[in-house]
Amino acid sequence: MLARNRWFIAAALVYALAGGLVGLAWLTDPALVPGNALRLHAHLMLVGFVGMMIFGVGLHVLPRFTGRALYSERLADWQFALVNAGLVAMVSGWLVPLTSVARTGGALLWAGLALFALNVVATVRPWARRGYAMAEYQGCELPEDLWYDLDYLWARPNDDGTFVVGMTDPAQTMAGRVVAATFRKVGSHRSAGRSVATLESGKWVGGVPAPFDATRPVAPITSRSAA
Repeated sequence: MLARNRWFIAAALVYALAGGLVGLAWLTDPALVPGNALRLHAHLMLVGFVGMMIFGVGLHVLPRFTGRALYSERLADWQFALVNAGLVAMVSGWLVPLTSVARTGGALLWAGLALFALNVVATVRPWARRGYAMAEYQGCELPEDLWYDLDYLWARPNDDGTFVVGMTDPAQTMAGRVVAATFRKVGSHRSAGRSVATLESGKWVGGVPAPFDATRPVAPITSRSAA
């Protein structure tokens, strides 16, 4: 799990403790909590605890459920900053009380929620239609228009006689997010079983063997194709 997603979960727990403390203080003596105690408690628990937990878990599992990389890690980073700054500002504005601060916090929070919605929709892509059959194995997708070897690779022929080679969904799930990729020199010829690239993830480092003899120069492949 990425550090940002772990921080979302940690923030959720902090907000849960803070929200519970506000509720306990208000039940003990309403005068102990300045401002609107019920509003503070509700937002700390719902937006802070529930919302941040959904963000952290959702950003981690949705790419794995869909078999696609998250649309934008940068948007997710900005989302983390905006929703946390917004919630803290909004809660502070209610405590002081200072309406302008609370209003600014609400705007920041809304902007963070909008980034999350954009990232999720662009990752899931509900409008996309598949032109091929799709098999599943233990939650991993196996498109039936690809050629598979006995290990962890797939190949897809192109109309010009070249091939796109990548890792299967089960292999990606086990390896985790790819953090580095090194490709062999463009124009080199590789026989079956010889490495055409080296991939490094958080859990694994290894070569990507050619699934068959390369009778044409090896073309460079993108990280999205390989990962």
